Amino acid sequence: MNAARWLTFLWTPWSALVSVMVIAIAAMLCFLAWRRSGYRPSMGVLEVLRFVLVVAAVVLFNQPEVVQEFRPSGKPTVVVLSDDSPSMQTRDVRSSPTPAAGKDTATAAAPAAGAYESRTAAIGPLTKPE
Repeated sequence: MNAARWLTFLWTPWSALVSVMVIAIAAMLCFLAWRRSGYRPSMGVLEVLRFVLVVAAVVLFNQPEVVQEFRPSGKPTVVVLSDDSPSMQTRDVRSSPTPAAGKDTATAAAPAAGAYESRTAAIGPLTKPE
């Protein structure tokens, strides 16, 4: 079985615009905070961590989705189940499921005598090999 896998984002133009603006503002604020601290390496690490968290939030805002597609290597198998129990001889299937044209639905809903057939007879055309 062949499998394909990829990452997709369900973004809209508005969410993309907001995302770019948030990342730009966060980058500017992180740089200003680092500059205000005198470019200390420990503060630089904290500002990078803050920026990474903002970017992660922006990525989640754009609804990431992992798509997996499985392509079977062979053709599918069809299984046919057969019911040969006595309940299949029950005469409870209408011979003509649609009412005749022009008849009143109240009259058409009342079954005529002998209008039912067994389940075996009803599915007979479907089970005969061609």
